[in-house]
Amino acid sequence: MLGSARRTAGRPQQRANDVMRFPAPVGGIDIRQAISGEGDMLHCVYTYNLSPYEYGMRVRSGFREWQIGITAGAGVGVHTLIPFDSIQEGNVGNKLFAVTNEGIWDVSTYNGTPVRKATFSNTNSDAGYGTFTHYVNQAEKDVMFYADNLNGLWQYDAATNAWTVPTGITGIAVANVNFVMSHKNNVWLGLKNSTIGYYLPILADSGAATPSYFGDKFKHGGTLSGMFSWTVDGGSGIDDIFIAVSHAGDVIVYTGSGPDEDDWGMKGIYYIGEIPNTPRFGSEQGGELYLLSAYGLISMNDLLQGVDTGVLKSDIGGSSPSYKIAGLVRDKMKTSIAERGWDVAMIPAEGGMLVSSPQIGTQAFIQYYYNSATRGWGIWRGVPMQCFTEYTENVYFGTADGRVMRMDVAV
Repeated sequence: MLGSARRTAGRPQQRANDVMRFPAPVGGIDIRQAISGEGDMLHCVYTYNLSPYEYGMRVRSGFREWQIGITAGAGVGVHTLIPFDSIQEGNVGNKLFAVTNEGIWDVSTYNGTPVRKATFSNTNSDAGYGTFTHYVNQAEKDVMFYADNLNGLWQYDAATNAWTVPTGITGIAVANVNFVMSHKNNVWLGLKNSTIGYYLPILADSGAATPSYFGDKFKHGGTLSGMFSWTVDGGSGIDDIFIAVSHAGDVIVYTGSGPDEDDWGMKGIYYIGEIPNTPRFGSEQGGELYLLSAYGLISMNDLLQGVDTGVLKSDIGGSSPSYKIAGLVRDKMKTSIAERGWDVAMIPAEGGMLVSSPQIGTQAFIQYYYNSATRGWGIWRGVPMQCFTEYTENVYFGTADGRVMRMDVAV
């Protein structure tokens, strides 16, 4: 037997295994795929902290503390982050502000001490969830408007480096403003418990606020939850379209040169389902406006083309990117649509879009990341994110314990 083994030891043996190569699932998550099926190999059933990328799959970035202790003693976390890009060259005057239930803090410097720039009168735990818009008036006055859900409208003046309550706006109570945005050359304001939007004079950051009535067009009811400016080519060249959305999910589309011009008018009414408990439920990117609702992440292009927003599970997903994970988002919405923590925004530094969702009990934090190049979804898990923004080409987020974190290290 030993001699036989020696005679065959150097002979080539027949291969007893097969080699197979599988492509990286750069298409990301597609929950329509069966676990045991032989479907599209470019998709996967789930992926945590491993997201689709142009070269394959990439581990999400880790995070480190940027500033801590953002509280005056009664804080319940960072609820909004505001990046301010000054009109001065060389990054002079650029700022990052963190909004808590106690006020607005300057957190621009790494490892610095947060400086409170504004003090809120209403410090309820629900305060500090707001919207903001950067505006330069005709005299090149560089300002940032912020509208808080409980503390009204605030204005940052870059020249004085100060946040104050505006005193030059008439016709409304600025303490009741809960939404702010700019469209073309007008600043628009929304009021709490109201269906009316107001706009300031053209190229101005003050003056008399003129009402625009939306309530009679909200077929499903609800207050005015948000307004958006959407840049799109409507067939006759690039133009900015004005969008008003009710809490119940009615979407009103206006076109024209401005609210005081003869060509201004309503072009359509659509429905996307109930809006989650956030003023930041819309984000624009590359000629697309995405709106977050009970149906998922809806594309305005799809609405204008008549795509059924309730059928996002179809391969005929149109421009709406969330049809691959629509079931995941809908299931999360069912249990947490009224909770704080929903947010959607573009994060160009990561090459895509991020949708954050509320933490439920002691479950892990979950964010849904969309890569624009591969049109694929991945899930970030374990990032304690209450709000987020992009600043200096990195993703920053606020936490429930009063910290601002920066995602720029390895996990």
